Amino acid sequence: MGKISNISRNDFLSLIKEFKSDAILAKNLNCSRQYVARLRKKFGISNTRDNIQKRNEKIVKEYQSMVPGIEISKKFNLSINQIYKIIRDTEGEKCKN
Repeated sequence: MGKISNISRNDFLSLIKEFKSDAILAKNLNCSRQYVARLRKKFGISNTRDNIQKRNEKIVKEYQSMVPGIEISKKFNLSINQIYKIIRDTEGEKCKN
């Protein structure tokens, strides 16, 4: 692949999928998490945390639309326990504000 500074967008996307987190990716590339964040920004790739937040919002909206939890879990490829935890945590955040 060559130097990390010469990495292509497609190579970077492949590494993100392989290593899952910026911290693990940075460790394997022997660079800082901040550098990985700059590469994300350079290539216009959103942060995993942002993607998870958007996914969670969709899950809660579906639940509020009376879609059964089991259907939501299949759609998002998560366990039913994860779905209800997301719903519980999200509703708990709303109560705190």
